[in-house]
Amino acid sequence: MGIITKYNVRQPGLSGHSQSRFGMKKILFFLTAFFLLGPALVSANTYITYYFNAYDVGEAWSSDPADMVDGNTGTVASTITNNDIELCDTNTCDGTDLGTILSVALRFYGYDELGDVALRPVFGGGDGDTHRYTGVSGWSAYTDITSDTNAPDWSAWTHIQELDCDVESFWGSGPSNQCGRVDVRVYYHVPTVTPTVTPTPTVTPTVTPTPSPSPSPLSIIVSGAGTAALNGAYCPAGKYNSCFYYDHRLNGNYQLRYGDAPGGSWKIVDIGVSKYEVVGNCSTNFVTAIWSVTGGSGPAPSTRYGDCTTTPITSPTPTVTVTPTPTVTPTPTVTPSVTPTSTPVGYKTPSPTPALRRQQGTILGTDLIHGYNNNNYIILECTTTGVLWIQAK
Repeated sequence: MGIITKYNVRQPGLSGHSQSRFGMKKILFFLTAFFLLGPALVSANTYITYYFNAYDVGEAWSSDPADMVDGNTGTVASTITNNDIELCDTNTCDGTDLGTILSVALRFYGYDELGDVALRPVFGGGDGDTHRYTGVSGWSAYTDITSDTNAPDWSAWTHIQELDCDVESFWGSGPSNQCGRVDVRVYYHVPTVTPTVTPTPTVTPTVTPTPSPSPSPLSIIVSGAGTAALNGAYCPAGKYNSCFYYDHRLNGNYQLRYGDAPGGSWKIVDIGVSKYEVVGNCSTNFVTAIWSVTGGSGPAPSTRYGDCTTTPITSPTPTVTVTPTPTVTPTPTVTPSVTPTSTPVGYKTPSPTPALRRQQGTILGTDLIHGYNNNNYIILECTTTGVLWIQAK
């Protein structure tokens, strides 16, 4: 059985045939680099597309039913019978485990311009929901069947291998309903491949493995919304109605959360007011979610997964104020001025008188010291204004 594989390699502006060649070149480049460089740490979300390639001859459209499962969109099965059903009972998945299944979706190629065509998955536990299309001319949009009624838990790739699909025609009048192919798209997570290290034979050290760093928290990236402020990364913040909810990384007024409206839906809200919605549940795959405008500006956004890396907060460098040490001016030493004693006019320094005889008396209230030596009589007068020596013979 053939497999059509896509690894997110579509190139805008190329035809279908050119797209296939471009995709194969990408895949060959990836495989060549992998085998030349050796195993590396690989972890990513990607998808693969299968198609139904067999049908139940007892339950088929009235005209050319085999053309619905030949893989060629240039040939189509057709019918003008209302409620005509063709059961596609085999697809090109061989059950190989490629990683963790994230979501499963269906689409068809055909025409139902005046009628409707419906796709209804058939699981091991019973029929899924009926997904009805109107006005298709070419490829229809993908419809997510991950959480359909009776859907398995998708824990094994045999769930894809065993998936069948009813293609039902709702026809009233006009041209016939036509279907040329039914695709199954599977989004999945590629597991991490750990490189094998062969030690040098001559060295037998004890190697303590370095623990792998914890991944950044998964965030939801919103883009393309007409209300531009609501675009950006939404980071996990807690639980609301049993589902995780997400806060806008830059504005806490914006949230992405699950509401318990009839049928259940995810909402992008601004202070609790819904701006965009998509019907789903806690396990809705945001990569394939189709949003609708409820209160914001058109167009509706698209969503994908990303890393919620926070920006570290840098503490400012503290400002240190240096108080200068005050300059101390030393107290000057003051030498007191000495006022010399004035010498009275007429003063005569006496010659030393070694044998001066002294006698004290009082004359007119003045203290006198007088004496004589070598017949020279000397009177010493002590007053408050100075000392006066008087010599007499």
